[in-house]
Amino acid sequence: RVEVNNQQKRFQRDQHIFYDDTYFIALDFEEVQKKGRMQIEYRRDFFHPAFLPGKLFVHHLPCRRSIFRWIVNPDIQMEFRVFNDPEGELEYREYTHQGKNVYEWTAREIETPTMEFNAPPLRAIHPFVAGFIKSYQIEGETIEYMGRPEQLGNIYEDFYLRATTDPTPEMKSLVERFKEETTQTDELVKRAFYWVQDNIRYIAFEDGLRGLIPFDASTVCDQRYGDCKDMSILLVALLKHAGIPAFPAWIGTRDIPQNYSDLPTPAVDNHMIAVYQNEEGEWIFLDPTSNYTPLGIPSSMIQGKEALIRTGNGEFTVAKVPFVSHEKNSRMSKISAQLNGRTLIGTGEVKFTGYPKINNS
Repeated sequence: RVEVNNQQKRFQRDQHIFYDDTYFIALDFEEVQKKGRMQIEYRRDFFHPAFLPGKLFVHHLPCRRSIFRWIVNPDIQMEFRVFNDPEGELEYREYTHQGKNVYEWTAREIETPTMEFNAPPLRAIHPFVAGFIKSYQIEGETIEYMGRPEQLGNIYEDFYLRATTDPTPEMKSLVERFKEETTQTDELVKRAFYWVQDNIRYIAFEDGLRGLIPFDASTVCDQRYGDCKDMSILLVALLKHAGIPAFPAWIGTRDIPQNYSDLPTPAVDNHMIAVYQNEEGEWIFLDPTSNYTPLGIPSSMIQGKEALIRTGNGEFTVAKVPFVSHEKNSRMSKISAQLNGRTLIGTGEVKFTGYPKINNS
């Protein structure tokens, strides 16, 4: 038996995130031999009951057996959702142990997945189990907690309302300038949307609850940077000051295959946008983090996803982001060339529309 003595604390680094307080512990297993057994035990404390982990039954190494086990007090009612297990290959057990309810899934002989470019995310292919607290009892009273998107919205609202949308003199001046340029609602929205795109730099922060709580809209406007929720709260504030009903919306990118209708927990979202409803009653999805995206076209990474829209205090609705028709996405090339002796002379022209235009801007 050889104890692990060399442990190093390393911070998570991601090229898309400016700062992330997440860190991991690197362990060196010494004297590893054939048929030897490596064992690691650790504990994670979750300080908010909505942010419970799920389990993806796939590993970077072949695995003989993987167990996902919940041990729950009897006054807590859990609900679990199982994805990508049509043949029922996961072994499920439910039993009681020392007065507590135990829920257990076991997968055996797990092969290492083959990663391919543009392949679907792992959570769309391999077995995935997620759970949440449906209700709990206190002094004989049953309290409903999660299970519907509106209940998740109420949890998010607590974080969102810690920031303010009160306009500063600069924000008021911006809105007045927009109104001088146009009186059309769609044009006002366009000017505010493009202004945030052009003037607020996207910088991602994941520092504790800062990953959930936005800066005040005034702070974002003053400092000229922020992440998705910061840019969205500023855009919502500008539109509201212009008299246009705009709303924040939580959403998951296409890297996450599940939607709120599948799993109403924080496991299905990682992004925030702004939304407004036009005169025809259509939801228009505004993602200010996507530079050069024109008004009316959602960013490519949220197509087909469900947005959880906060329409008022304690009021939420779920709307699906439409797919952009392939007819709006094109790349057209034109080359004119001729031989002048042994020299090829010519000109070229490339025209992009839709997402190719955005990606090549």
